[in-house]
Amino acid sequence: MREKLVIAFFLTGILSATAQQGDTISTHGFAADLAQLVKLNNSTPNLINLSDSEAINLYANATVEQIIEITKPYLTSFELNAKNVCLSLLGDALFKKAKTERQKQQLVEVLCMNYLDSDQDIQVVDNILLQQSQKDFTPAAKEYVSRLLSPEAKSLDDVCAKLLAVAQIKESIPALWKFVNKPIETMSLSDVEVLASLARMGEKKAGLLLCNYYNYHKNRTDYRYISASKNMVFSLDSAVLHCLIDDFRTMDISTIFRDGDTGFYPSGYLAEQITSMLNNYPYPKQYKSDPKQLQTWLNETTRLELEQK
Repeated sequence: MREKLVIAFFLTGILSATAQQGDTISTHGFAADLAQLVKLNNSTPNLINLSDSEAINLYANATVEQIIEITKPYLTSFELNAKNVCLSLLGDALFKKAKTERQKQQLVEVLCMNYLDSDQDIQVVDNILLQQSQKDFTPAAKEYVSRLLSPEAKSLDDVCAKLLAVAQIKESIPALWKFVNKPIETMSLSDVEVLASLARMGEKKAGLLLCNYYNYHKNRTDYRYISASKNMVFSLDSAVLHCLIDDFRTMDISTIFRDGDTGFYPSGYLAEQITSMLNNYPYPKQYKSDPKQLQTWLNETTRLELEQK
């Protein structure tokens, strides 16, 4: 009996030690790779080369947890291009390596913590964060995003508005309305993006104003007005979706508009925007959208389901 107890304690000690080792993220080789990568890219501002063997190894083999761990020292570093190198690794981890919602949340939180303090940083991280949904933002991440409302805030009002909307920071709604308190006739595309952000946070009036803006500028002579649809779809608003669909239904899908030597099909462009809003569209979306296919599907379907906010 005594021997069995000794063996049991011995095995317990081994398992405990193994568990403790498992809690520690092994980053030795990867940390060295990143250190070398930062060193190789510290000569020219905003120009980085990620084709070296160190980068290839990090992209191929480092896990989400390892990427988060090794980038920590460089996110607050003043070394030239260090944050840009880290952003590339963190973005790649978010889109290609994160397999669980928790991993996505961890990466989004790191990005919000370190890339929302200046216009320059916001302009390099916004495209990554704007592809996420509300559930990807932890309370801590939302707190970092909410700081975009501070009085000394950034000059990128439309981009900040979209980031606030993605994270669903609804306390920002009164402040954002102040930016677009103007007549439809004087609104810019930046104002359209702020309205789209408000609509994404549930402001129905903003969705209706977007529709009014679109219809006010409607001109079947040159079709330039449909460019606004690209700014409007961010709203994921039902009224906006139906406004764009109503316009699409009345278009001749064979019409091509030419501007010098270039040309585009207005119906194809609008189809890309409409399908980007739809969660239940069963065919290739956006750049591969086929207007004839969308036209047929709209005539047959009885349910339109918006993408998740």
